[in-house]
Amino acid sequence: MASNTTTTPTVSIPLTVTASMETVTADTTAQIFTIVQLIYGIPSAGLLIFFFFFLFGKKYSNSFYRLVQFDLLVNFLTYINSWFAVRIDRHPIAIPALKALTYAFPGFLTWTRYFAYFFMHMQFLSAIVLSFHRISSVFLHSQYNKLWNWGLIPFCILCIIYCSACNLLIPGFITEVYIYNGTLTKKMFFSVIGVALNLTGIFSAIYFILLVFVGLATSHLVTRKIQAASFSNGGIGKKLTKIAGTYGIIYSGILIWSCVSALNANFKFLPTIVSQISSNLLPFASDMMTLALPYILFIHDTNVKQDLWRRKTESRIISRINSTIIEISQAKMENYTVYMENVTIDSTTEIMAIVQLAYGIPSISLMIFAFFLISFGKRYKNSSFYRLVQFDLLTNILVYLNTWIAIRIEMHPNFVFIVKFVESRLPGLMTWLKYFPYWFFHMHFWTAELLTFHRMTSILFPYNYENFWNRYYPVIFIVICVVSHLPKYIWTGFLYEVYIVNGQLISINFPKTLDTAINVVALFSTIYFVLNIINGVLTIGLASRKIEAATTSKSNIKKKLTLISITYSLVYTAEVVWSVLNSANSYLHFLPPWFTKLNNSLLVFASDMFTLSLPYIMLAFDTNVKKDVCICCKKRPVSNQGTIVFVSQIIMSLNVTPDNIFSMEAVKIDSAVQTLATIQLSYGFPSFGLMIIFLFLIGCSKIYSNSFYRLVQLDLLTNILLYFNTWLGIRIEMHPACIPALKFIEKTLPGVLTWSKYFTWWFMHIQFLTAAVLSVHRISSIFFPLKYEKFWSQYYFIFGLVFFIYSFLPTLLWFGFGNEVSIINGILSKKRNSETIVKATNVTAIFSIVYFIVILTLGLTTSILVSSKFKAVSSSYENVAKKLTRIALTYCFVYTGILMWSVITAMNSNLNFLPLFIVAINQNLLVFSSDLMTLSLPYIMLIFDTNVRKHVFRRKTPVNSNNFGFTSFLISS
Repeated sequence: MASNTTTTPTVSIPLTVTASMETVTADTTAQIFTIVQLIYGIPSAGLLIFFFFFLFGKKYSNSFYRLVQFDLLVNFLTYINSWFAVRIDRHPIAIPALKALTYAFPGFLTWTRYFAYFFMHMQFLSAIVLSFHRISSVFLHSQYNKLWNWGLIPFCILCIIYCSACNLLIPGFITEVYIYNGTLTKKMFFSVIGVALNLTGIFSAIYFILLVFVGLATSHLVTRKIQAASFSNGGIGKKLTKIAGTYGIIYSGILIWSCVSALNANFKFLPTIVSQISSNLLPFASDMMTLALPYILFIHDTNVKQDLWRRKTESRIISRINSTIIEISQAKMENYTVYMENVTIDSTTEIMAIVQLAYGIPSISLMIFAFFLISFGKRYKNSSFYRLVQFDLLTNILVYLNTWIAIRIEMHPNFVFIVKFVESRLPGLMTWLKYFPYWFFHMHFWTAELLTFHRMTSILFPYNYENFWNRYYPVIFIVICVVSHLPKYIWTGFLYEVYIVNGQLISINFPKTLDTAINVVALFSTIYFVLNIINGVLTIGLASRKIEAATTSKSNIKKKLTLISITYSLVYTAEVVWSVLNSANSYLHFLPPWFTKLNNSLLVFASDMFTLSLPYIMLAFDTNVKKDVCICCKKRPVSNQGTIVFVSQIIMSLNVTPDNIFSMEAVKIDSAVQTLATIQLSYGFPSFGLMIIFLFLIGCSKIYSNSFYRLVQLDLLTNILLYFNTWLGIRIEMHPACIPALKFIEKTLPGVLTWSKYFTWWFMHIQFLTAAVLSVHRISSIFFPLKYEKFWSQYYFIFGLVFFIYSFLPTLLWFGFGNEVSIINGILSKKRNSETIVKATNVTAIFSIVYFIVILTLGLTTSILVSSKFKAVSSSYENVAKKLTRIALTYCFVYTGILMWSVITAMNSNLNFLPLFIVAINQNLLVFSSDLMTLSLPYIMLIFDTNVRKHVFRRKTPVNSNNFGFTSFLISS
C-alpha cells in the first residue's frame, strides 16, 4: 500500500542577494508617509540645529546644556543618516542623486546602513546621561558642574568607542551599495541582518530596563533632595530634571516598541495589519524620539522660553517683508527717524542669520546654476515652459538678493556699512530697494501662476500654445513687471526713505503708509490665494483627463511639466495661506502669544522656502535637469595642467583621453597667452615683491610682536611659494621661449617639474589652512583672552608643520602623479595619467566646496564674536569691529568668486555656452582668479592694518606695538 504522505520541500534562504536599486517602483503609501515625515522633519531638524547653536548663550553655562548639545548633535546626525540609510532609496526620483553620491563617495551608502545600528547605541547613551547628570547633581552638588565640564570630551570619546565596539558584534556590513556595470547595486547579507536584528532586540531590552530604572531613581532622588533643599537654584534643578525625565520616558516608549517588534519577528503575536505597516510606523516612532528634545526644551526650560518669546518693553513697528510676508505690531502712527548705524542685535537674530545663510547660499547658487543650465542647454530650447521657468528663477534670485540688501543685513551692526556704501554711491537706491519687497510680492504670484497658465493652455490649445508663448513671452514679462507696480499707487510715497545726513545713515519711517501697504498686501494675498487654488484645481482636473488620451511619450512630458507647475503652485499657496493668517491675526488676535512673537522669524523661513524651492522641485520631477546634473557629476572634464587652489584644474573643457606622452617642446606662440602673461607679470612682480617685503618687515620689527603676525607670516610664506610654483609648474611651459629653461631644470634636477605640478594640488589645502587659521586665532582671543597669546606664540610653528603634513593627506586619495615630466630621447616630454587626474579632480572639487563653507562659517563667526566682544569692552572698538567684518567679507568674497567661476566653467564643459575665445583662454582666466587670492594679503594689510600703514608710509604719529588694526587687539575680559 502506497503511502499518501508527501514531504514539504525545504526552502533555503540565500545568504546574499544582489539587486539593482534602479528598478525600484513608486509606492503611493511610501510617498505619502515620506511627505508627512518631511513636513514635520524639516522644521524639527532645523530646530535641532538652531538649539545646538542657541545653547552656546551665556545663560546656558550649566554643564547639563553641554550634554543637551551633545544629544542634539547625535539626534541631528541620526536623522540625516536615517534618510540616506533606509528612506530615500524607496523613491525612484532619488536614485539618480544616490548614484551620483556613490560615484563621488564610494562606500558612503554602505556605511550609512552600518551607522544606523551605531546611532542606536549613541542615542541611548546621549539620553541616559541626562539622567545621570541629575543624579550627580544630588550627590555631588558642589562639584558636579565642574566634573561634567571637565569630563565632557572624554565622555564623548568613550561613547564613540563603546558604540563602535557594539557594532563589532555584527559580523560585517548589513548591506553593500556600489556601482556595478554602471548600475547602482545593493548586496544584502541576510545572515548578517539576522544577527544585527537579534542584537538590536537584546540591546533594546537592556536599554529599556536601564532607562526605566535610572529614570525612576532620578525622579525619586531629585524630588526628595529638592524638597529638603533651601538653596536658591531648586527651581533650576526641577527644570533640568523635568527635561531629563520627559526625554527618558519618550525614549523608553520607543524601546518598548523595538522590543515588541523584535519579539514579534520570532513569535508572530501582533495582528497582520500591524506587522504590514510596522516598517512605516517605526520611522515615525523613531522620529518622535530623535526630534523631541527641542520641543521638550520649549515646554520645560524657562530660559529658552524667555529668550525666544521675550516681550519688548518699547512699542515699535516690526515690519519684515520677504517677498510676500508681512507681520506688523503697530503702536504709533507718527513718522519717525531711525539711526541705522545704532542698531543692536541679539543672539537669536545672529543664529537665525547663520541658519539662513547655511541653506541660502547653496540654494541661490543652485538657482543661478539652473538659470544658466536652462538658458544654454540644448534640451530646453524648444519648450516655451522653460522660458517661464527662467523668468521665475531670475525673479527669485533678485528677490532673495534684495531681501538681504534691503532688510536683513541692516539688522546686523557689522554689515550696516554695506548699506551706507550703497547709499553713498547711489543715493536713493536703498529707498527703492526697501519698496521692492512689495513689488516682488506681486511678481512672485504672477511668475508662479504663469507656469500653471502655461499648462492649462497646453491642454486647451494643444497645437497653438507653444507658438503663442514663444512669440509673446517678452511682452508678457514686461506687462507683469508693470502690473506688479500698479498697487503702489493705492498708497502715497515710500514706506521708508533712506538718506545720509551729516555722515549718519538714517531711515525715515512712515507708519501710516506702511499700514496702508500692509492692508493692500493682505487683500491681494487673499485674492491670490483664491486664484491659485482655482487655477491649480482646474489644471489638475484638465491635465488628468487629457494626458490619459495622449501618446505615451507626450504623456510623460506633460506629466513632468504639470507636476512642476502644480507642486510649485502648492508651495506658493502654503506661503500665501500663512500671509493671510497673519493678516487676519493682526485684527482678530487668535494665534497664541508665543507663536506671534516667534512669527516674524518664521515668516522669513516660510518666504525663503518658496523663493528657493523651484530648483529642488525641478531636480525632483524634471528628467532633463536630472540627466544634465548627473552628467556633471559623472563626467568631470580634466585639464592637461593643474593650477592652484580651488579647482582651477578641476573643470576645463577637455575630454579625458587615455594615458599619453607628448612633447612639451612642440608648444607654439599664442599672442593671447603672451598678452595675458604680460598682464600677470605687470601686477605679479610688484605684488610678489610686496609679499617678500612684508614677510621680513613683520619678522624683523618689534612692532609686530603679537602672535597673530606669526600666522600672517605663515600665510605670506605659503602664498610666496605657491605663486612661484604656479609659474614653474604651469605658466611658463605655455611660452616656447621658456622651454629651454625648463629642459635645463629637468636635466639638472630630474623630477622637479613633476613635483611642481603635484604641488599645485598640494597648495590648495595649505592655502586654505593658513587663511582659516587667522579667523581661528581671533576666535581663540575671545574665548581664552589670557592664554591665547602665549599658546599661539609657542605653537605656531607646530601648526605650520601640521598644515604641511595634512596637505599631503588628501592627495593620498588618488596616490600618484597626474602629470610626469621627463626627458625622452633628448626631448622634454610630459606623460598625462588620465585616471589619476580624474580622481584628483573629484577630490579637489569636494574639498573646494567644503573649504568654501568652512571659510564662510569662520568669517561670519569671527565677525559676530569679535564685534560683540568689542562692544562689551569699550565703544572705542566699534571701528575695529567694522574692519574685522570687512576682512571676513573680503576673504569670503574671494572664495565665493572663485567657486562661482569654477561652477560656470563646469557647466560650460557640458553646455558650451561660453564664447570660444573665453574657452580658449579659460585656464588663464582661472589663473587671474587664483592670483586674486594669492596676492591679496599685502593689500588687505595696507588697507586695514594701521601699524603697517604707519610703518610703510612713515607717518609722524607714534606706532603702538600690538595694535593690529583689523584683528590683533589683546582683549582681556
